[in-house]
Amino acid sequence: MDYLLGIWREAGMRFNRFIIVLLMFTMMVSTAMPVFVSGAEKVELKDTQNSYAMKEIDALIEAGIVSGYEDGSFQPQKAMTRAELAKILVLSLGAKEDPTKAEAFLDVEANSWYRGYVGALVASGITQGTSLTTFSPDANVTREELVVFFIRALGLEEAAAKLPIVGTFSDKDQIADWARNQVSFASQIGFIQGTEGPDSTLLFNPKQNAERQALARLAFEFKTNASQYVEKAKALVNGQKGSIISSIEAVSNTSIEVTFSSELASVNTSDFAFDNDLQVVDAVFKSGSKSIVVLTTSTQTKDVVYKLSFKGTTLDKSVLGVAGIFGGGGGGGGFGGGGGAVGTTVEQLLASGKEQGTITVKASGTYGPVSGSATTVENLILDPGPSGEVTLRNINPQQLQVLSGSVNSIKLQNTIVKQLKVNAVNNNGNSVRIEVRDGASVEDTEVSSQAILESASTQGTFGKIKLNSSAEGKQITLKGNIDGEVTVEAPGAKIKLDAPTSGNSLPTVIKSLKLKSNAEINAGPGTAAEDIYVTEGTSVTVTGDPETVWKLSNGNSALQIGDQVKGEAIKLANEAISKFFSSTGFESQLVSIENTDRAIAIAQKYGANDYDFSSLRTYKEMRQAVLDLNDLYKSLQLQFQPGDTASSVTKDIIYPTPSGNDITVVWSSDRPDLLTSWTPLERPASGEGDATVTIKATLYKMAYAVTKEFVIKVKQYDSKVASAKSVRSDLVLVSFDHPVVNSRVSDFQIDHSLSITNVTQYPHLKNYVLLTVGQQTKDTNYRVTYKQKDTNISFVGSTENTCSETVCPLPSAGPISVIPIPGVNVPGMVAGRVIEETESGTSGIQNAKVELIGTDRSVLTSADGSFIFEQVAPGKPYTIRVSKDKYSKAQTGQFTISSGQPYSVGFLSLHTAPKSVVDLKAMVSSATEATLSWSPGSWINTKTTSYQVHLDGRKIADLQGLNYSINTLKENQAYTISVVACNDVGCAAPTTISVQTPITLHIDQIRPYNSVTNTVYNPLDRTQTGLDQFKLPKASSSADYMLVRLKDSDYVPNAGPELLKGVLDTSKAKLRLTVHDAFQVTGKVETIGGVSYYKISFYNQPFPLVSANPYDISGLKYLVNGQTLEVAPLQYAITFE
Repeated sequence: MDYLLGIWREAGMRFNRFIIVLLMFTMMVSTAMPVFVSGAEKVELKDTQNSYAMKEIDALIEAGIVSGYEDGSFQPQKAMTRAELAKILVLSLGAKEDPTKAEAFLDVEANSWYRGYVGALVASGITQGTSLTTFSPDANVTREELVVFFIRALGLEEAAAKLPIVGTFSDKDQIADWARNQVSFASQIGFIQGTEGPDSTLLFNPKQNAERQALARLAFEFKTNASQYVEKAKALVNGQKGSIISSIEAVSNTSIEVTFSSELASVNTSDFAFDNDLQVVDAVFKSGSKSIVVLTTSTQTKDVVYKLSFKGTTLDKSVLGVAGIFGGGGGGGGFGGGGGAVGTTVEQLLASGKEQGTITVKASGTYGPVSGSATTVENLILDPGPSGEVTLRNINPQQLQVLSGSVNSIKLQNTIVKQLKVNAVNNNGNSVRIEVRDGASVEDTEVSSQAILESASTQGTFGKIKLNSSAEGKQITLKGNIDGEVTVEAPGAKIKLDAPTSGNSLPTVIKSLKLKSNAEINAGPGTAAEDIYVTEGTSVTVTGDPETVWKLSNGNSALQIGDQVKGEAIKLANEAISKFFSSTGFESQLVSIENTDRAIAIAQKYGANDYDFSSLRTYKEMRQAVLDLNDLYKSLQLQFQPGDTASSVTKDIIYPTPSGNDITVVWSSDRPDLLTSWTPLERPASGEGDATVTIKATLYKMAYAVTKEFVIKVKQYDSKVASAKSVRSDLVLVSFDHPVVNSRVSDFQIDHSLSITNVTQYPHLKNYVLLTVGQQTKDTNYRVTYKQKDTNISFVGSTENTCSETVCPLPSAGPISVIPIPGVNVPGMVAGRVIEETESGTSGIQNAKVELIGTDRSVLTSADGSFIFEQVAPGKPYTIRVSKDKYSKAQTGQFTISSGQPYSVGFLSLHTAPKSVVDLKAMVSSATEATLSWSPGSWINTKTTSYQVHLDGRKIADLQGLNYSINTLKENQAYTISVVACNDVGCAAPTTISVQTPITLHIDQIRPYNSVTNTVYNPLDRTQTGLDQFKLPKASSSADYMLVRLKDSDYVPNAGPELLKGVLDTSKAKLRLTVHDAFQVTGKVETIGGVSYYKISFYNQPFPLVSANPYDISGLKYLVNGQTLEVAPLQYAITFE
């Protein structure tokens, strides 16, 4: 199961549930939420106002349980990964990192920051990964997983399992089986509410990543109201014991119907039990109902009371056993061997384990012994009616006849059949379904009617299957593992290869299909037939999923592909192209490319050409952009200076600069205080510890982007004492060669018994430490020891005071020349720079207003965008806010400064309204459809940019992407189309183009023409595909031209005017036979027999497999009413009789 559930299952014996919830709280405080304020300081988060959990977030922050980010945000919609969770668990448990224990996981790289944490979890037995070789460190926690976790933490999982699943949420079918009870239960006790869907139904969205706001809300509820939810649960369970089932009735002495007060999501035999030794052997939904369950039981004893238990809870519901009535389950007669006595029922006879003669089953139910010897029947007839459902177990009929049953009907388990005959004469023309399960074996199957045959087991078989002549024109559906030979002798039979029923994991594969009569095969997606044999002179047509049809017919010339397959292949390819355009996320775009390329290739195998695909050129351009990004993504690597590795960085990193393919790479890190792509490396101060830094490379091309992360470890400085000097009789200033933090009194010793009573450091002066010492002896040479090592540094004792009342001098000239005296508050300053990203790089913004929140002070930025506030009191909370007309706004998180500190807030980035889009193009693919594409006027800040599409001044779309298809145009119309780029600041000037749609001409008729004999044949008949596809009869096969008559789209038959109001200009026309480029297609307008035709040369040999010749005509012009108009491309195909 999922990682979180595995933690509870595997660690439940080690930790109580409240510690587990504590880990969840810790998770919110640690890696996922860097602290910017502590304790109960009042914090105003800038991005929680629209969060449904704003109250809960504020309460948890006030309690000191969670915090926000340094920029003043909480990021309520952010998700968390399994790698982050691994770190939190290990640190919270005090376990040690153990990278060696993670070696089995191929997706946990040796230099990954989380490898040691993952190994520690394995070593402690908390997890074994998502498989033997994967840990899935980047996977996120879903909403259903989070709910299951909290229900378990509340100790309510057992209670949840006892209650039926309530369909509170309209997407309940998407909830995993292992989470349905807990989600239903959490909803019933009010622990979760769900969200409103677009159709006003209540959604749970179980597969979505659990957001930080959801975690905060559930954590708050657990912290404050856990006891109330437990009490609600107790009341619900106690109240439901008698109310979940409304009635219970014995319908026969082996069948009981249980009616629930609400619908169930699923039903399991093990959920039901009776006392007094009555066994429940099967449980299924009654046909057409989800609230009535039919229980097949062992034989009841008349007038015995049987009390029902459901999911382990005994209910206040019972049923009175009834006696069996002879023939109640169908008539029986001619019993052989151990024939039954008068009054024996069909159920009892079939459960006897003895030899029987002929038995007819007329009622639904499960028949056969539960265990022991199988019942042998000479002739078993199943006729439970069109809605009947029968399960046979441990029965061995010599002959099994199926006369009726529903589509869920006849199931064979541990049943051996000599001959199975399917003839659903009593089924009102509906198909009866026979399913073989484990242990079921049929030697021969004969089908005389419509039927569904499904094998759900590699251990079950139908044997040899024959469709005899009585099944003429009937549909026979084959599903699952059909490993016996299938022979078709039924003229006109419709053989459907269909996907297996839900729950059947075996793909539909037909081992051998022998066709001895004319038939139709409809092949569904993913189905297959390993061997197809067609008797000579037999006509077999194949339709269905184009890819499957191609595989079946490839190399088998006896199979004719149906006329509609090409159209379906083109349709699927265009749907795939459309899905690619709408796909989001780089991984899904790569998958979409794979699917689209396959769909296009399949359509092209059937003769589709470029004109058949909408927006193909745009697709190819965007496809190449994604593939270029993917190639660079896979090859891009950081480079290190000699001696450095990803796990030990001490010198500047080398950032590769890719060339070619018009790809832009933007580098960033989550520790810009240590490293960026434009500044030298700054290592952590000694005493701060090594820093784990995530560097991101975001690759951009056209409208696509992908981010690659690199995790490195920057080593802390090994700082050494550089000098020491007495600055006052009680103060000694110690200088270091590199920054130092977290110094303690115990780190320092001074000889001559000079005591050290205090150590003072300032965050802005990390290279200095002030030691408060005892009384120095003048002119005494004092030697300094640091961390138990002699520094070879000494100073001369002095009673001279070189300090003022507030500060002491530093030894070297620099931007800061003094250090505050311990305990004295010296005003500091706050500085920063306001910038914007431009095409030429980063630029400062002049005259932006900068406010120091916490005071009434404000300044304007200088020419380079910098600003400074001097004389800022230390120890108080401040925020910087920046604004300027026609720019966005920016604000820092809350901060404080220490005594004398010059505090830098860094760069504050603003942006303006976007620039107008460029390269706006429209590809007119038909008389009614055009696909727009464009590029941003600037690639700066495109993530915040949206695009409005206007058609003749009316806004028709508002989107994030860089392309849009309009399919509501009218033929022969001029349109003005504009695209406007907008963001939170404003909108750019529109970019406008004019589009003229072509006129549409239609094919009125096509006549074959023999130019040698000057014979004009009758018009060709159109096929029933909905396309311009015509069938050539054998009588016209000598034709070498086709005479095409075109008509206006508004032509009305028998209304008087000519077919064409204008004149057709074919001088620039391009004609091609799309499946045979070597054949030169020619055409001209010619009058034959007094009628004007477009005379087009004809290739009179059918293209193999497709059995059709598809033609494409483009470049036609139409002269009408003094105008020359473009004509939309025409396609037609000739099939052969």
